[in-house]
Amino acid sequence: MSNLIDAKDILNDESKMLDLQATMIEAFAKGYTPRSATDDDFELNNLNCWAKELRGYSDINKQFAAMPSTNLKTALQEEIVVLQQCLAAIKSNSAAAEYWKTNLSENIYYTQQTLARVK
Repeated sequence: MSNLIDAKDILNDESKMLDLQATMIEAFAKGYTPRSATDDDFELNNLNCWAKELRGYSDINKQFAAMPSTNLKTALQEEIVVLQQCLAAIKSNSAAAEYWKTNLSENIYYTQQTLARVK
């Protein structure tokens, strides 16, 4: 078996990437100007929601990376169960459903692979 990258390194690197993306979104949103004086702030709130989502993923990764290995294994196993439950809940074959099925399947795979790398 090859030398596997430690799960905590993966989580920390992913957090750096997510924080960078969130910062770029926040900078983009700061430059937001409504198309007219009467426009609502939905677009700005939508942009900020993307940044909030990425920060949330990053915060969880940081919490996971700070855990002792035993706790990290448990947390990743719980995350896999949650992702599997979300995947199982999708009953549609719409384009959006297919996207989420693929997204969740990939997240399950990568979370399993991260779990395998907990040292």
